[in-house]
Amino acid sequence: MEERSRQELEDQVELLQQQLTSLTGSSQQIGVLVALRHGMTNRMATILSILVNRSPALVSRNTLHQLLFGHAEDGGPDPRIFNVYMTRLRKILKRVKAEGKIDTVWNAGFRASPDLVKWVHDLYDKQIPKEK
Repeated sequence: MEERSRQELEDQVELLQQQLTSLTGSSQQIGVLVALRHGMTNRMATILSILVNRSPALVSRNTLHQLLFGHAEDGGPDPRIFNVYMTRLRKILKRVKAEGKIDTVWNAGFRASPDLVKWVHDLYDKQIPKEK
C-alpha cells in the first residue's frame, strides 16, 4: 500500500512539473529570451514565455503572481508589481525590434499579440536545435 502511494505521488509531481513547463516554457526557451539581453532577466523571460504559451488567452495578474511568487512564505510582492514588469518587458521588446506587443486588458490581465507569439516562436526555431 505504501509503495503504491509513493508511486502515485511521484506521478503527480511529474505531471505538475510537466504542466508548469507547459505554462512557463522550457529552460531552453527561457534561455533564448534571456539571451536577448537589454535587461531581460529570468523572471521577465518567464513572464513573456507564459504570455506566449497561453496566447490568445488572457493571463491575470493574480495567475502570474501565483506562478512566480506562490512559493514565497511572505506571499511575495504586491501583484501590482506586474505593471512594472510589463513596462520593462515592453521597453526590451521595443529595443530588440520585436514584432507584436503585450496587450493590457484592464481589470482582466495581459496577453501576447499574435505577431509577438509568432516572433518568439521564430526566435525559438532559430536558436534551439531540432531533435533528431
